[in-house]
Amino acid sequence: MSRGKKIALGMLLTLVALGVAAAMLGPSMVRDTVETQLKERLDRRGIDAQWSEFNAGFGKRFEIKGLNVHDPKRGVKLTTDEVIVVVSIDSIIANDPRLEAIKLKNFQVEVDLAEAAKNREESAVEDPKQPNKKPSARQGFVERLLADPPAVEVDGAQLNVVSGERKVLSVSTEEASVSIDDGMLDFETTVAAKPLLDKLPEALQASVEAQLAFQLEVATGKATFEFRHPDTDRPLFSYEDKETAALRLGSIRGTGNLKNRTVDVELDYFSGRVGSSDAPAISADIPKTLAGINQDGGLKLTVVDAAFLTTPKKRGQIREIANVAKELVSSAPGGGGGGSISGGGPSAVDRVVALIERSDLQFKRVKAAVNLEGEEPDTYTKLTLLERFDATAKEGRFRAFGETAEGTFSAEAVLVPGQTVPKYLRIEVDDVNLEKIPGMPKERSKLPSRGTSGRVGGIVSGQFTLFGLPRGAGSAGPLDTASGSFDFKWQDGVIDLEGVSDDPQTDIDVSTEAEFAWQPAINEFRITNGVLKKAKLTANYSAEVLDVPLDTTFVFRAEVEPMDCQDFFLAFPRALFGPYKRAKLEGEEFAPSVYFKLPIYRPRALRLGFEDYEDICEIKELNVKKKFWPEMTIKAVAPTGPHKSVNGFPDDYDPTTRGDVYWLNRPFVKKVHDEGVSDPENVTIYVGPGTADYVPLNEMPSYVGGAMYLSEQMLFYKAPAISLSLIKKAMRLNLERGRFVYGGSTITQQLVKNLFLSRDKTLARKLKEAIISWRIIETISRDRILELYLNCIEFGPDIYGIGPAARYYFQKDARNLTAKEAIFLSMLKPAPWYGAKVIERKKSPNSGWWKERFELMYQRLIDEGMLTKDVAEAEKPYILEWDKNGKYIAPQKAEPTKKFEPIPLNLLD
Repeated sequence: MSRGKKIALGMLLTLVALGVAAAMLGPSMVRDTVETQLKERLDRRGIDAQWSEFNAGFGKRFEIKGLNVHDPKRGVKLTTDEVIVVVSIDSIIANDPRLEAIKLKNFQVEVDLAEAAKNREESAVEDPKQPNKKPSARQGFVERLLADPPAVEVDGAQLNVVSGERKVLSVSTEEASVSIDDGMLDFETTVAAKPLLDKLPEALQASVEAQLAFQLEVATGKATFEFRHPDTDRPLFSYEDKETAALRLGSIRGTGNLKNRTVDVELDYFSGRVGSSDAPAISADIPKTLAGINQDGGLKLTVVDAAFLTTPKKRGQIREIANVAKELVSSAPGGGGGGSISGGGPSAVDRVVALIERSDLQFKRVKAAVNLEGEEPDTYTKLTLLERFDATAKEGRFRAFGETAEGTFSAEAVLVPGQTVPKYLRIEVDDVNLEKIPGMPKERSKLPSRGTSGRVGGIVSGQFTLFGLPRGAGSAGPLDTASGSFDFKWQDGVIDLEGVSDDPQTDIDVSTEAEFAWQPAINEFRITNGVLKKAKLTANYSAEVLDVPLDTTFVFRAEVEPMDCQDFFLAFPRALFGPYKRAKLEGEEFAPSVYFKLPIYRPRALRLGFEDYEDICEIKELNVKKKFWPEMTIKAVAPTGPHKSVNGFPDDYDPTTRGDVYWLNRPFVKKVHDEGVSDPENVTIYVGPGTADYVPLNEMPSYVGGAMYLSEQMLFYKAPAISLSLIKKAMRLNLERGRFVYGGSTITQQLVKNLFLSRDKTLARKLKEAIISWRIIETISRDRILELYLNCIEFGPDIYGIGPAARYYFQKDARNLTAKEAIFLSMLKPAPWYGAKVIERKKSPNSGWWKERFELMYQRLIDEGMLTKDVAEAEKPYILEWDKNGKYIAPQKAEPTKKFEPIPLNLLD
């Protein structure tokens, strides 16, 4: 054999040996290389992956057993018993693996929404400016995958969605496969899905079986898909229970493009109900819905001919559904509550605005109705809320139009991503009939009420306009301030409310317009240049809401333009004054103003001011028709005692009439209102100077009358009929307690309530009380007012007047009361029923409010010269006692006899 042949044979044998060695060592080397590269790639992406075995066959077939993958950033856990992947050899050499085939056995995926949301927020805090984009390398991988897709075979798969410890959804399939033919990828499988949230209604927890068909044009990335029931004649999902819930869902079909990540979905009929079929908490019927995702990640949604119905009485069930939805949204990636400055994440409002800005939303011919409970239990009446609603939202511009309550409304808004305040907002309302609004009562409630139940009617029209302003002149900063205006008219108005008046207020025509400024960053809202017009009345007003939410303060100012007193009076609805609506007033240039400042959480800091309302208007006559005269008997026509009219009697005065207040100077007898008597059918009580129990003021010690007015209205002899200080006190106390505890009425107003009016707590009664009191102050002397007050007010159960009160508590004549006894009676006036309880306890309290009040009243009597310090000291201790039979135990002390001395009228000036 020649040397050349030997060399050639040697080389051949060497190559064979190397080939055999490569065949033996190659799979191991490739396996180690691929396994190392896979570990490195997963680690770089923050993915934790573990497996029990990693095998390679002939350099391109890899088998992974016991695979466990955890991607905390996305809240995904993946497990599978076995994964077989076939990779192109040349792609391995190029360090750019290309898949040829994939086979999965017992494949399970768990998605934790709460974990994903938490990690997303932490990432936003670390780098809030980091754009939310997918890595370009991954985009290239997806494109290459579509260009040469692998064959896929799945032997058993399951998807579980959770939120922390709470299970949400489970989806499973027995088998699935992918086939590719002529550039078309076809995928079809049957899946079973079951919601697992325990708070969901039973209707939404039923298992759903669906057939999924998916087709992809590999070259273009265009795809079509369809979800339908395996039985094509049946809806995808259907459940109905007459008492609890119902849900029906037709097939779902759509198209999309995997390359540009767009999708369009068509929902073939949806109807759902929570609650019973006759009165659902909420229900929806939507024949057709089109939805999708555009290239900007925005939502495309078209809803046509939808009908919604809700039953307000079932709002508890609605809240349950809302809470479940809120929990799902808050735990979903990107969900959660509103972001904060410290958190760096966007708020819920910001996300909604951003979504609308890049979305295309359309609602066509939508209807909405409510179920209102009838008079009989479990009966309901369906009332249409929206007869038609059309709306669009595209590129940050929102437009809507609707028909309701025989009128129309429209809205337009321009939203700016990431900003709470719209760049522009306009709302218009035309000829909306308030009485046609669903839920508006048609008549006053027949049930007793302390509130303002009833009805409001009339035609409302107006507009509201808002402009968002950038921070600083010429600045391109964010919109953090808004300004605008509103203009509304209320015509043919009706107010028929409990707590306002006994009769409905009708023919109300009011208009108002104003400008406003809103600064959300510092929580301030201001109204300026406000004008309100009613008949001949024009009032200019402004308002502010400041320091929200830590020390929320409401401020209001109003000034009435100068006008005649009679025109001012006529500007109010006539029904507010009832029989006194025909009163005659004189006076010009009447221009009252009011200032009101209320720190919501600090009612004691309330500030209230009225100006330019005193000594301008004079009530010349009440002019009450005979059928409305107070029910009483006048015993004589001559005045009683030293009391005379302040201004004398008019020349045409008829002393037998009661159309004005002059009869208060006569010896009349009046029956106490039935609501002030314990048993109206068997007990009748009369008061007045014509009764035997009447005690004239000048026959009692001066401190008796003094204690009565000094305990409530120290400036009784100088103050007008209505006391601003008492109104302030009433508002403070009622706001502090959160309920009505003090009326703020003057002595004159309390007398009017007892002699002229009923005890109902309404705005109308207070207005009647004010105008009658105003007239009395101008006509009747203060001494006579105080005397009538002492003899007519309540001092205990069925105890009216100072005479019966002195006998009931002290078994004596009112003319012989001591200062301590008089003060005790004055302290009972706010709660007359408490006097009987004191007798039962056999002793008046000697601590707290009672002790402080006694000392204060003695000091006031001393300051006014109605009592000496010696007498005050002699009456200590300030305790009153009764025996077990309710008989008063009088102290053995001399009783002063100084009588009341009327204050001369000329001193009042």
